[in-house]
Amino acid sequence: MSQLVTLPQGTIAFPDLPPLPLGLVLAGGRKPAVNWLTQVGTSCKEVFAADKGLNYAAAAQLQPLLVVGDGDSADEELWRKAKSETLVKEFPVAKDHTDLQLLLQELPPDRLYLCSGVWGGRFDHLYSAIHSLAALVQQRQLPLLVADERELMVLLPAGKKCVFTPPPEERPQAISVLPLCGKVSCSLDGVRWPLEHAVLTAADPYAVSNELVKESLEFTSEDGIAALYIAG
Repeated sequence: MSQLVTLPQGTIAFPDLPPLPLGLVLAGGRKPAVNWLTQVGTSCKEVFAADKGLNYAAAAQLQPLLVVGDGDSADEELWRKAKSETLVKEFPVAKDHTDLQLLLQELPPDRLYLCSGVWGGRFDHLYSAIHSLAALVQQRQLPLLVADERELMVLLPAGKKCVFTPPPEERPQAISVLPLCGKVSCSLDGVRWPLEHAVLTAADPYAVSNELVKESLEFTSEDGIAALYIAG
């Protein structure tokens, strides 16, 4: 059996992965739509929140197993309640690492993680989040998803592939492949401009704004940490 993740915008299959528990990580970026998050949350075995992510969990009536952060952006009442009912690992506001980076250090192994509340906001926060997630992919050699109702990214370590299938008669606005380390080799099929063992570098990330031409697309990371990005 392969790993399968079902989202409102489509299904993502990982043919070379055994079924793993799906964990949900909520960061404090752009708030996911409540109906989207509620639907996604039903398939997640465990929920983890970084600071303001606690607000998003509460809005979707999800109970975090662990909350990490300094509490400076979470709702004060929710933070107090979480400290009394949930395992909270609290840090001072004056610290080096972000709340999300600290949470990533606490995540149980042998899980497939879906991260939401990552997109939007300041670019420096987004840059730090994506590269921190890429480092986790490199460390654990497991894929990771970053998604809300508007954007989806699948981060793949070398030797892993995924198959994305949108709902019938729905097509993404754009499909891109991004290198999340100095250089990657990857392949992409089912799109207008396929990639076959393409080498992408941070200095030349040219594989953007592709189009789906089949019912599904297949993406393989052959070397390095590569990301499949889907908008819409």
